[in-house]
Amino acid sequence: MHHFVWEIMKSPYVEYHYNLITNKTLNNGFRRDLASRFKERQDKAEDFLIDKLEQNED
Repeated sequence: MHHFVWEIMKSPYVEYHYNLITNKTLNNGFRRDLASRFKERQDKAEDFLIDKLEQNED
């Protein structure tokens, strides 16, 4: 599973990464691993989350 988390973190798909983190049907450990890597996306993650806040999503 670790390899898959690394591949997601390296991908340009910030929204997909976020959607996996928030998907409550997935394994909690997997979601926790994904969440811990989300911050490594730096500006892209920050911009994505600010956009969600501005649109009043989640």
